[in-house]
Amino acid sequence: MLFPMFEIPMLCYLVMFHFHVYNNYLKGKVGKAFYTVCRFTLPVEIILMAWFRMIFVIGAFDDVNGHTSFFQLFQVLLAIVCAKNMHYYNKALNAVDKDGQRSMGPLDQVSRHFTGRQLKDSIQEPLQWIYLLTVVATTAFKIAIVRFQFAGKPFLITQGPNKSERDMAIAGACDRTWMVLNAIMPMVFAYVQSQYVDTLEFTLDSAKQVKGGAAPSPEDADGLQSPEELEV
Repeated sequence: MLFPMFEIPMLCYLVMFHFHVYNNYLKGKVGKAFYTVCRFTLPVEIILMAWFRMIFVIGAFDDVNGHTSFFQLFQVLLAIVCAKNMHYYNKALNAVDKDGQRSMGPLDQVSRHFTGRQLKDSIQEPLQWIYLLTVVATTAFKIAIVRFQFAGKPFLITQGPNKSERDMAIAGACDRTWMVLNAIMPMVFAYVQSQYVDTLEFTLDSAKQVKGGAAPSPEDADGLQSPEELEV
């Protein structure tokens, strides 16, 4: 099926981002408070992501409320991820990028990548808050539209014979804004950050064994022959 190709990478991203935060926490680049928040939100994020599968279990024609509810929980997940990323790259991470400058977050890196200019703090801070608050606002507004619709008290009439062109335009603008901020811009951020931020590397190694099975001491490790070269 196609959608596991999306769900599995998303789950991997959530886990790997947590490892990335943990790695920088051990190095002293991330504060304990933010790392504690990440420890709390990670299980919630994994549960919300796993529940996304339920939109294929509960058919829209069988139970439209249940079908839609799990997709709305996924929208909540994206808002949580956006808030964590914004805070992590702009406030919590005390590090420098490949250019020797402090990593000031996705918006600043996009500006440097496409214009060659770094955003001033007086401009950067408001833009970051505008982006995050717009994500939260459009997510909440989209959820409210559907919840009130299911409750029989719609505040926007977008369906049926009495549907309003104005209400349809408002709902459509909200949908398009949400799609740009949550689906398109994250791909732009990911590409730009890959050009500026060092990758996370994992090294798997084991101590070489000497005759008799004893591990070499650190002083004797240099110049030790490979096991194939040792006499049996």
